[in-house]
Amino acid sequence: MSGRSRPGRVEDTAGVLRDIITIILALAFTGAVVTFLTRDGFVPIEAADITLPRVLIFLCVLPTIIRFYHGNVSYLNVTYAVSDSEAGIRHYAGKLATDFVVILAQAMIFSALAIYQSRTRDFFALFVCLFLVDAAWCLINVWFSGWTFRDFESSLAHQHLRSQMNWMFANSVAAILIAVPLGIQWRSPDATLQSWVPYFFGVVTVNAVVDYWRNRRLYFPP
Repeated sequence: MSGRSRPGRVEDTAGVLRDIITIILALAFTGAVVTFLTRDGFVPIEAADITLPRVLIFLCVLPTIIRFYHGNVSYLNVTYAVSDSEAGIRHYAGKLATDFVVILAQAMIFSALAIYQSRTRDFFALFVCLFLVDAAWCLINVWFSGWTFRDFESSLAHQHLRSQMNWMFANSVAAILIAVPLGIQWRSPDATLQSWVPYFFGVVTVNAVVDYWRNRRLYFPP
């Protein structure tokens, strides 16, 4: 019989991770909507409460949850569509464990972002953490790729590696562009920091546009 009748253990484990992050990010998405539409999670907001900074912060977290979920699932689908024997040669056990920890950490940051929308300083500090964690993860993946792809050179492998390098560069730049003014204004009250929200929103939006443009083959495979 040609082919495999069922996914191997590596694909099964990657599938479990996909299911876990789907649940966590779905809850984070719902939490972000609830936080935006209520005060203290209970009292519905009034029209006067819908300010430009509040809307822009909400528009930072929601599309980013969707984009990171889309990217992580696409990454897992491409990375772990391998047989168990091939994964053994590539030493994927350590790689899968690393991916598991990092993707779960990202999901937890998104859960915090959903809650901290009303605290501008903490909200964008969490964005810096998210981008830096993702950039560090890409560095680890680049290190892994030196020997996981050694015997499996292909155009797909190279494209996959380029996508991770694009992530690392775009997220590192975005983290710096947010961290520098945030650090300078760190001791300022949230009311003062809200004047920076359009700038932070612009950085997050440009980061998303660059990511989808540079990695369109990963997000939308031909």
